[in-house]
Amino acid sequence: LLRDVYGLLRSAHYRTAPDDLRFLLDGPALSLYRLVCNEQTIAVAMVVEEGGLDAGMAAEIAAGRRRPRGHLLVQTMAIHEQQPQYLQQRVARVVRIAVHTKLQGRGLGSQLLQAIIADQQARGVCAVGSSFSATPEVLAFWQRNGFDLVRIGHKKQAASAAPSALVLRHL
Repeated sequence: LLRDVYGLLRSAHYRTAPDDLRFLLDGPALSLYRLVCNEQTIAVAMVVEEGGLDAGMAAEIAAGRRRPRGHLLVQTMAIHEQQPQYLQQRVARVVRIAVHTKLQGRGLGSQLLQAIIADQQARGVCAVGSSFSATPEVLAFWQRNGFDLVRIGHKKQAASAAPSALVLRHL
């Protein structure tokens, strides 16, 4: 299973690195989702839960004195929107989503994403989001699935030549 999942991530996503294997094995608040056909993993997603921080920590982050790892979406929203209460909400971030290269363009990524949304809503999170290189195709995928573009970076990333984007879908 680990070989299937990591192999799919490596083949379908340009930013997958050996650190992702470690994250798969011991990442805090990590959930792994996958689509299977004939016992083969055909799509996979790594999702982490962010936020749920106490009011004291939220105030420290909003003031710029703290920046704990693993809370990218809620920290970005709290700082850029000047809304520290985002840090206290539970939000799911899709870290990676990948579909087997031979099966892309068939709606499998959307199917997997909709399952993630339903599961995370049942777990009580208030939103699902992601951060990625904003190529037109990838941004269109997220927008087709009901996500709003809430932030776009000012600089192009070296690996993709596209700016970073942050999308969010409130549940």
